[in-house]
Amino acid sequence: MIGLALLYSFLTFALEQWSIKQVEMDNLSSSKKQLERDKALYDDWKKEFGSNTFLADFIKNHHFGTTWNYEQSQRLDDFCNKWSTPEHRFLHDDLSSLIDEILAELKHLNLHLGATSGPLKANVNLQCIFDPSMHDEWNMPDHTKDAIDIANSISLAIAEKREKFVEEAEMVFSKI
Repeated sequence: MIGLALLYSFLTFALEQWSIKQVEMDNLSSSKKQLERDKALYDDWKKEFGSNTFLADFIKNHHFGTTWNYEQSQRLDDFCNKWSTPEHRFLHDDLSSLIDEILAELKHLNLHLGATSGPLKANVNLQCIFDPSMHDEWNMPDHTKDAIDIANSISLAIAEKREKFVEEAEMVFSKI
């Protein structure tokens, strides 16, 4: 009788351990699938906002006291709209929070440029915060200088956060 009780206890314990291992394996498999999904999403992100892309160069290197092509504003707007959708959410917590910060800053820049810039009188394909045909560096109103400074500081913050995101993503995906 004691032998049967011990055998039953051993079998129950072995079954529980096997069940726990199965759950752990399922969780690992699920985590790996989530990382693979995020990696594919990151690869898509790099095509649009990775190093040496048109948008990354515009954000990092453009001084908003000068003109820019309307197409650049449109690309910024399209990127904000696309990456704000649920399909483009990262599942990894750290990456998700970093991309949320970047998107918030990009939207802020997009709204700021929309509110403070317009087409150049001499060429409607070019955007500017101030029109050189109306002002120059010597008679530029203070609110225009402020708008330029704000746009430049937002773009600098975006560039720094983008680099932090890339570093974190490369570290996360190097483990796959």
